[in-house]
This record gives sequence, C-alpha cells and structure tokens, in this order.
Amino acid sequence: MSIAGSGSKVSNAAQEGALSRPARIVVVDDEVFIRDILVRKLKAQGYVCDSCSTSQEALHTLGSEECDLFLADITMPGADGIELIREAKRLCPTVAIVLVTSVANLAVAVEALKHGAHDFIKKPFSLEEVTIAVARALEKRRLVLENQQYRRTLEDRVAGRTRQLKEALDVLQSTYRSTLLALKTALDKRETGMGWHSLRVMKYPARLGCEMGL
Repeated sequence: MSIAGSGSKVSNAAQEGALSRPARIVVVDDEVFIRDILVRKLKAQGYVCDSCSTSQEALHTLGSEECDLFLADITMPGADGIELIREAKRLCPTVAIVLVTSVANLAVAVEALKHGAHDFIKKPFSLEEVTIAVARALEKRRLVLENQQYRRTLEDRVAGRTRQLKEALDVLQSTYRSTLLALKTALDKRETGMGWHSLRVMKYPARLGCEMGL
C-alpha cells in the first residue's frame, strides 16, 4: 500500500455526514499496519475512527454505536464479504460502506455494490484514493438522508394541510346548515302557515349541498 500523498482535507459537509458532528468511521482490517495507517490518516482528516481487526468485532461496534461509514477489507480470513455487507446494513441501515480487497474480482465488486456498498478499492491503494472514496461515500449518504428528511417534511405538510382543509369544510357545512335553519325559523315566525313549506324548501338546498360535498 502506498502511503505517499495526503491530499486536501474533505469538505465539512461530507466530513460531518448528515449530522452536525464529525463523521464516525469503523475501520476493519486484519493487517495491523494497514489498519493503523488508515485510522491515523482519517483522524487527521477530522473523522472519529473505531479500529477493528475482525468482522465480528466490527459488527458488534456497528450494533452498539451510531456509525456513518464502514471501511472494511472483505477478503479477511473467515470473512464473507457479501454477508458482511448485509449484516452491516441490517444493524445500521444508513451506514455508508467502502470496501477494500486484495483480489481483482469484478464479480465480487459488482455484487458488493448491488448489496449496498458505495465504493470498492483494490490493494495496494494510495491514501488519496481512500480519502476521496470516503468523502464521496459520506456525501452521497448525506444527500440521501437529506432527501429522506425532505420527503418526510413534505408528507407531514401535506397531511397537515389536508386536515386543515377538512376542518374548514366541516365548519363551512355546519355554518351552511345553521344559516338555512335560521332562515327557516325567520320564515316561520312571519307566517306560521308556511312553516312546513319552508322546512321542505330548506331540505332541498341542504341535500344539494351534501351531494356537492359541502
């Protein structure tokens, strides 16, 4: 792995993910040297990092802490890369996933992307590649979360406006009937003999209003 070239720091928006805090990254690799280099580099970029040497340890971390990105070597001994992705998504559905592998297997990469991985990096890699992939994955995650929040807000607004409209229509219908009843009463007071006739007259527009949804 090349460790030359640090590159520029990632943007605050990507760094903080969808929240107003530094993004938390879980780094998983059974090679101590690579794991430590990655953690040091990502911490220098302002991220908060958890370091794990096994997939089991990483999944435990995902299940117990809120994480923004999962950076994992899927070719570790005893690890099933696709199953690791599935379990990571089950434990933390919103986590972004960047995978690292020493195997040039396009089929594995495509399958990983189909199951939710955001990017795929092959060893040996430069730290520049890693920081770019991490920033890109976090930015994509941020946009997805913002879009979901926007949709929820829009749905809440539509539901609220619908309730307001229904309440307004209920008030209108109640006022309409009260007005007709008041007119009928006024007519009855003027001519007692016309009472039943005016009641029938009142029922016709009332029925018409109901059929019109008023």
